[in-house]
Amino acid sequence: MPFSTTVDILSRVSAAGVDPYTVVVGQKLGSLFHMTVAGRQKILDALGNLQSFASIGKILWFGFGINHLVREMGKTEEGQLCLALCASISEIHQNNVAAEVLLEIAKTSKAPDNLLPSIFEWMALLDACAGILSATSFPELAKRYISLHPVRRGLSYEPVQGIMEHQRGCSSPESLAKALLAIAQVTRGELDSVTIIGGADAGWLAAFAEWFFQLSVHITLASTGKTLYLSGEDNGLVQLEIIYDDRLDNVTTDIQTTGRTFRLADATAMIQDDNTSSYGTASVAGRIPWKNALYSVFGTDFQTLSSNRQAFAGGIGSLARIVKSIAAGEGVINSYNGGSWRYNHAESYGKGLVAKVNDLFPELASFRDIMESEVRNDISSALSHYEAYITALKTACNCKICKGIVAVEESYCLVLILEVIFSISCVVSLMDLPIPLSPTRLGFEVYCARQFGLRRDLDERETSNIGKRYEKLGNVSFVLESMTLEASPLWDALTIFCGRPHKTRTMLDREVSAVNSNGICAYWAALGKVSSGCLASRMTVVPGWIELNGKRHRMITDMYEGNHRHWKDAFRIPGPTAFEDLSLWVRETDRSLKLGLRVFDPISNKITLPWVIPPARAISTYAQAKGRLVCEGRGCPRVAEQLEAVVTKEAHGLTVYQLARFRIAVVDVDIVRGWALTSNSTSPKVLFFEHECIDCCLKTAMACLRSETRPSELDAIVVKISVSG
Repeated sequence: MPFSTTVDILSRVSAAGVDPYTVVVGQKLGSLFHMTVAGRQKILDALGNLQSFASIGKILWFGFGINHLVREMGKTEEGQLCLALCASISEIHQNNVAAEVLLEIAKTSKAPDNLLPSIFEWMALLDACAGILSATSFPELAKRYISLHPVRRGLSYEPVQGIMEHQRGCSSPESLAKALLAIAQVTRGELDSVTIIGGADAGWLAAFAEWFFQLSVHITLASTGKTLYLSGEDNGLVQLEIIYDDRLDNVTTDIQTTGRTFRLADATAMIQDDNTSSYGTASVAGRIPWKNALYSVFGTDFQTLSSNRQAFAGGIGSLARIVKSIAAGEGVINSYNGGSWRYNHAESYGKGLVAKVNDLFPELASFRDIMESEVRNDISSALSHYEAYITALKTACNCKICKGIVAVEESYCLVLILEVIFSISCVVSLMDLPIPLSPTRLGFEVYCARQFGLRRDLDERETSNIGKRYEKLGNVSFVLESMTLEASPLWDALTIFCGRPHKTRTMLDREVSAVNSNGICAYWAALGKVSSGCLASRMTVVPGWIELNGKRHRMITDMYEGNHRHWKDAFRIPGPTAFEDLSLWVRETDRSLKLGLRVFDPISNKITLPWVIPPARAISTYAQAKGRLVCEGRGCPRVAEQLEAVVTKEAHGLTVYQLARFRIAVVDVDIVRGWALTSNSTSPKVLFFEHECIDCCLKTAMACLRSETRPSELDAIVVKISVSG
């Protein structure tokens, strides 16, 4: 092999943050299996469909770049098999458990312990491979087989202390490794068949064997012998027999088995005890299709909720109206008007949100009329109706939570299900999914745990902020509190698509422009395009990672003006812009990439130049400023005419109005100029609009200014964002 080729491969391995020796050992593990033609094609198709998306200036990339390690591994059969094993187990198990499984398989080589990669090295390899199957049918197939297990509940509301008697558990890494090795023997023709007895994650083994190696699979129930699934012909040879053990006594002497038999040992309590800080470590869950996500997760509890049509749909519609009141700054609910409120996009409130809920969850299509009827109410009616609907649902549910007892139960609380549906809909309303992605079941479970946690906090600290808000607003405070957590909505996106909760610890975690976890990347869409203002309040979610110069990174955080001494290392963004200079600055740190935009000549020669734009903060401010504007498009008040507005200045792209005692400038700029305005603390109040009428803009500006006195040349700047291709 030429030296240059060797260096190229090593650089890709290094850029992925993986130890080269671990890749070699991982490929040897893959060689234990015999790949079929169909299985090879599925891996190649998955790799071929991976994409990457450029930032402005094509400095950063989001997704799987052309030089990503997985593309190199996919060139050999051993590498393809290693990818199949690592990527598939990452979809179902969390990486610390998956790493132990790989380590146990590696131990079968009988190599000395000092020659085996460590758990941390296996986790790095799993990280690099995660996400390549996320947009394929494999995760949903695994979830479908896992769901055949009679225990539907994936998690309790709390880690460790909340483990329930009939909670879906996780098998021990050692027993999973033995089962995988037995499946490998079947693929090589050394065994005709194998029987695996165990819990829900035996369904993942069935999906792995069928999807990659086309083994015939038969899934039955231990207690009754009932066939839950059979692939192929009824009288054909079954190569993998899965028996879901639903017996409390774990007696298996009378279970009929074929070939060699393996029992998966349950290790739920042990795994969770070892990872008390990581919620859901012992969980087993795949991806669920949006079309039947609610029944897939909540089962008969969702059916019970649906049977209470008016209370359920009316509650969703009332919440959509309440959120519209906050976004429009109506002033009725002032507790949530601060910087943490992000849901100001048109699809995040009112009729737009009702449409999004129904588009996202087809199971709710028959409820749309009720939801839209509630959206038409005034805010006072919406608040009172919501309380009435929640009272009705509590009566129908009658669980411990609804009785005011904050305790774990086997069934799902109907009120919590409603809150989870609404919260997830709001987050997804901010998203673009250029590559279709299904959510994880664990993501829904984590949202349930979040809502439960808010009630626990209220129960333990009645004098806390949530206690004060609950006393003032009632039950709606639980939903609004969940939507105003300090973490960026980007983290919420990862919760939905990765099932990994995130606890905000520092400002670094809040002011992020891009994050990734378990092979899924979420970033503000404005980083990829600067010509359209509406993109500034939206995020994009894709399989893959954040890449700079081919190297993998976990997050991008804001750079501030105080770091101006580093601008000598900035990248100049090429191409036509409205600026004399537009530069993008990226610097690697031990925790994240630091990102900033430097802009010259944003609007006025009176302002000290250049301006430095921290993207996450600018995007957040933009979303809030634009969200204050609500224009129905017809019947709007003729503010300029009624107040006898006087145009005091008019120039290209600039009009200054005198309305009563206020001076309001209307300027026509592109989105980056708008960002610059929001980033300048000395500028007047800034509002944004795209398609809204000028009268509604002036009305909103005046409403925001009435209680303020500003000794400045202008009281407010109303910015029209130019939208171009």
